[in-house]
Amino acid sequence: MQNKKETSDKLDQLLKTSANDTPVMSIDDVQQLLKNAPAPVKGKNSRMWIVWTLLFLSVSTLTYVVFNQSSETTPNIDLNNSTKQIKDANISTPENSISTISIEETESAGEETPIDKSDNEKSAPELKVPAVNAKKSVADAPPIIRAYTYYYSRNDKKISVTVIDGEVIHLTEDDIELPKSAYDDFDEIIQESIKKSFEENSVKVADEKDYSERYIKWKQKLTEQLVNDKLIENDSGFEFSFENNSLYINGIEQPATIYEKYKSNYEKSTGKKIHAGTSLTIRKQ
Repeated sequence: MQNKKETSDKLDQLLKTSANDTPVMSIDDVQQLLKNAPAPVKGKNSRMWIVWTLLFLSVSTLTYVVFNQSSETTPNIDLNNSTKQIKDANISTPENSISTISIEETESAGEETPIDKSDNEKSAPELKVPAVNAKKSVADAPPIIRAYTYYYSRNDKKISVTVIDGEVIHLTEDDIELPKSAYDDFDEIIQESIKKSFEENSVKVADEKDYSERYIKWKQKLTEQLVNDKLIENDSGFEFSFENNSLYINGIEQPATIYEKYKSNYEKSTGKKIHAGTSLTIRKQ
């Protein structure tokens, strides 16, 4: 009985140990325990001993196998710490692993971004464009370049020569364009055409120079005349227009007497005539 009680206590202790996740005895300990166990007693006690022994062996073997498998295959993971680390970790998107080129465009109002220059560029002198005098007189303005066309007849053929600034740009014979290689055959006609073009251009330049100067003087007096005639209140701004034998001031057609007065003044002041096809508009802001 004493041995049975010790065996029962031993079994209870092993079961408690297994429940607390502590390692149980090895197979060698079990075999040693069986060797030291007393011979089975016949009858009811013998059956109880066999039942307890089988139960003990089953529980011990199952606990031993499960414990060894879990210790070999399952790592000890701290779920709380792992969850916290996952929440705190920075998640990298696929874009971070791709090399991209970022282009920025910036606009600055009134400020320019400085540009670094190479040594050669820095040592080169800066080219400064000379300032243009806005008050330059009409007399200093370069002459207007025009095209002049002259017609001749030679050997019953019609010849035309077009000259611009002393250079022939078109030479035709019976309306057929001739190449420059044929110009030598028309040298006399070409030279005469160039001479005429210079003479006519000089006259026109002189006439236009005179007209420009007279026109400026007329325009300067126009504002004063309009104010005196009470056609405008002041010289802050107005629109004056000759159009189709009529005079419009600030878009309002003026009476015939006003038209004739300003037409006569314009023709006397500038030397130019106002006719049905004349379209002249002056705007002062």
